Amino acid sequence: MQLKRQFIRNRYHDVTALQAATTKNDFDDIRTTGHRIKGLAGSFGLHDIGAIGSHIEEAAMAQDSESLTRYIRELSDAVRDAERAASNEPDIRTHAA
Repeated sequence: MQLKRQFIRNRYHDVTALQAATTKNDFDDIRTTGHRIKGLAGSFGLHDIGAIGSHIEEAAMAQDSESLTRYIRELSDAVRDAERAASNEPDIRTHAA
């Protein structure tokens, strides 16, 4: 559970990095970050975040700045929602017998 929470917190750094890369039109960096999010999110059962990562990757390949702005905002919202949900999940270490 701790790894999942850390993964979620790290996505805030991705949001900031994606916003900066978008202002510089660094589509390669955006594509790479979207691809990484897409791949890692599924490992933690965060399929909504993974889908947004996929959309970011695709929009970067198309150099679609308008869509990127929308998807980065969606990523930020999804990360916030996932963080709230994770905070309500029990920590396995605290419930060990």
